[in-house]
Amino acid sequence: MKIIDKAVPRRYLRPVNLCVICACFVFLIGTSWVGVRRTIRTATVPLDDDMISYVKTHAAPGQVYLTMGHDGFRLASGAAIFVDKKTHPYRDIDVIDWYDRIQLANAFYQTSNGVAAAEALDAIRKISPITHVLVYIHQRHLLDSLDGRIVFQEQNRVLLQLHEEDVHRP
Repeated sequence: MKIIDKAVPRRYLRPVNLCVICACFVFLIGTSWVGVRRTIRTATVPLDDDMISYVKTHAAPGQVYLTMGHDGFRLASGAAIFVDKKTHPYRDIDVIDWYDRIQLANAFYQTSNGVAAAEALDAIRKISPITHVLVYIHQRHLLDSLDGRIVFQEQNRVLLQLHEEDVHRP
């Protein structure tokens, strides 16, 4: 004898089963809706972002941007980037390469001094010809360690264009 037969009288089995199915259906629809809304919210960068607008209008072929924590930057701006967490590959060897790039970008943005930042950027440049770097203003040691010119500045972020002779082509 099934457990449900002991817990629910036989005449209520059909309505109970129907309620359970309806509850599961409502739960499935609700969680799907929340997941879709969360994906849309995290996948898009606000359209009124001045930095994104600048990059969208000034990006050129061959430019590669190093960004931090802007997982929607590539999708919103259309510019090539070094790496982000939003778009990852599926092939095993590509996932390893992607993970290595994530680690290199984190190493650059988490440095505490200019020397370490320059070394981290050199390691990144051996893999990809980075032409632009997005940095928060409070990360002064990163700004000081980069050899480039400021092409766009907001209240809390700066976009630097690295000098062409310093860009390593792999």
